[in-house]
Amino acid sequence: VQTLYQNAIFVLAVCLAAMGVAFWRRDRQRAFALLGCGVVAALSLLPYLGILKASSDWRPLNETPAPGIFLGLYRDLFFNNGFLVAAWLALLIAAARSARKTFSTFSVGVSERQKNLTLYAVGTVVGSTLLYLVFLKVSQRPVQAWHWVSLMGLNAICLEAIVIQTRATRWVRMAIALGVAVVVLPFSFGRAMTRQSNIDVMGAYLEKMAVPGDLIVLNPWWGGITFQRYYHGGAAWTTVPPLRDLAVHRYDLVKEQMQLPDALAPIFQQMTDVLKTGHRIWVVNGGFFRPVKTLPLMQPAPREPSGWRDIPYVFYWSAQTATFLENHTVSHRQIGWNL
Repeated sequence: VQTLYQNAIFVLAVCLAAMGVAFWRRDRQRAFALLGCGVVAALSLLPYLGILKASSDWRPLNETPAPGIFLGLYRDLFFNNGFLVAAWLALLIAAARSARKTFSTFSVGVSERQKNLTLYAVGTVVGSTLLYLVFLKVSQRPVQAWHWVSLMGLNAICLEAIVIQTRATRWVRMAIALGVAVVVLPFSFGRAMTRQSNIDVMGAYLEKMAVPGDLIVLNPWWGGITFQRYYHGGAAWTTVPPLRDLAVHRYDLVKEQMQLPDALAPIFQQMTDVLKTGHRIWVVNGGFFRPVKTLPLMQPAPREPSGWRDIPYVFYWSAQTATFLENHTVSHRQIGWNL
């Protein structure tokens, strides 16, 4: 739980499943010992209660409705991954058949240990999946592909434990694992070699090209967090909207900007001053940057239908900045890199 706070959900599921097996065996002493393990893990999270309470003020900015969570699950794990879907379905079917056989009244030669292990693994799979989905729904955080890794890893181990009952199935397991590796490794290796960002290249380029008196504009604002680590040139730079602290993702400062009637006024004044002196404005764009002919006025939060959600304001600020530059510059050109 100190490595990844979401792991608290899986520790809870593991403890509950293990306690269920202990009570099934009428071993109350072991059940309460397992409860103690979970309590220790929970107590280790107490120092973060103050931080979590303080974050409740800005968490609504990037909350995601529940349907988005399940759409994200499909997009991140199964879209264009037919082999992965088939592998998981095969593992689920094999585990279900093995569990049914283990607890069948006609099963012969099934040890008590195998029954305990199967019951524990089934409880962990069901409990961890349900609890994690509830956690995602309650927290309403934007779900990314990597958020599923812990759940997939835990469930894969448990399903494997259910399937492996004999020496023969272990050899089959080995063959399937090698087959999956052979199919997935080339694709994964190619993706691992793909750049996740080119902002370091942009920073180096702007150090050479931007001169004192120019202005660099980072859009959206979160690009500035990484940009400041790579850019060490003499030109001034700012973000859309301007934030006074870019050490981390300061959503509390973004919330302050959302409540202003004209959050971009300081940037527009900066750009006006730069253009009057004949200097250039460099826009480091992470997306959404398009001018519009008619830009409707967006009310300060939370008066818009979007309430406290920040993405509509990110789009609005981007369109505002692009429209301002379209109307106040003589010429522009796009510079890009194919990486």
